[in-house]
Amino acid sequence: MNDINPIDSRHSRPLDVHIWSDHTEVNSLADFIFNTFTEVERHSIKGRSNNKGKASGITLLKLILIDLYVAWKTDPELSIGVARGNGAYKVNSRYNALFISSRIREVIDLLISRDYLDSIGGSHDRVGKGQGSHTSRIRASSKLREAFKKLTIEPYHLNLNHNQECITLSDYDTDDEGNFVRMVKGNSTVKKRIFVEYKDTDNPNLVSMRSDLQKYNKL
Repeated sequence: MNDINPIDSRHSRPLDVHIWSDHTEVNSLADFIFNTFTEVERHSIKGRSNNKGKASGITLLKLILIDLYVAWKTDPELSIGVARGNGAYKVNSRYNALFISSRIREVIDLLISRDYLDSIGGSHDRVGKGQGSHTSRIRASSKLREAFKKLTIEPYHLNLNHNQECITLSDYDTDDEGNFVRMVKGNSTVKKRIFVEYKDTDNPNLVSMRSDLQKYNKL
């Protein structure tokens, strides 16, 4: 029986693609859930051996579980927004340190089918200039929350910015679903920010800036 309110799409945050941990409790939970899948299901999310550079199914599973755990510890009713568009995950992007691919949708769908996740679908507002648009939302189900209650690890034990790019460039173009959208804020219409790829140079200022920022993040 669900002991919390239904998912509120407005009470959410985006999926964190830079959260990671190799803590034994995290690994044990991911292995346990992975082993509850059938052999066919496990094979379906593993992907083919020639998918070089893309995260494996177990990596995607761990990422989802870790982020859901942090959300649950923060607020049991907080949900996570996940994009399902084909262009939402750029494997070779400098802003995607774990090489998350669109295969994450298959892992999420499998977790939903096994009652580990509660979910609601996304919405694309084509009439109201985008203010009603939102990505799909997921949240730990009562079944998964029971597993979370057995963990002793705290969010501060996790790596919350694993290999995250600390120098970012941004522009405004599309939303997380890959659809062009404008959002209304007050009397203004603004576009949604996206990150822009760039190439590193040997500029000493850039190297020094990144090094300083990484030290601050580590601190």
